[in-house]
Amino acid sequence: MTNCSCVAVYVEDGPDEWNEEMRVAGTEHKCVECRRTIELGEEYELSWGEYFDDDGDVIESESTKEYTVCIDCTSMRRAFFCEGWYIGRTWNTLGDHLAEVVQFGNGVSSECMMQLTKSARDDVCDIIEDIWSDEEEEEAA
Repeated sequence: MTNCSCVAVYVEDGPDEWNEEMRVAGTEHKCVECRRTIELGEEYELSWGEYFDDDGDVIESESTKEYTVCIDCTSMRRAFFCEGWYIGRTWNTLGDHLAEVVQFGNGVSSECMMQLTKSARDDVCDIIEDIWSDEEEEEAA
């Protein structure tokens, strides 16, 4: 988490413990956030949650789901999200956050943008451009 922006999502009924590790793809994967293919040899994040019963034992049936996230989406989440997120919804959540920050706040700092991969930075700039275009259309109407 950084101090450049703080998207806070309060997750209900999330796992008791969340695990993340960076890996290098030995096979192709699909990013759960942007849906692009993570190519062989590309770095990505593997995440999984664990649920525990009352005795503190892992509930295996609840803990088997793994999520692969490309390096671009991982950089976006690490730069913008300070607390919680829903897997598969970070870009939509970020878009809502940026609409508020761009319209009513101080915008997005260059410090924050520099933490992103080039591809993620391009995607964030596209979201901001769409927000500005929508504002221009509303003003013209």
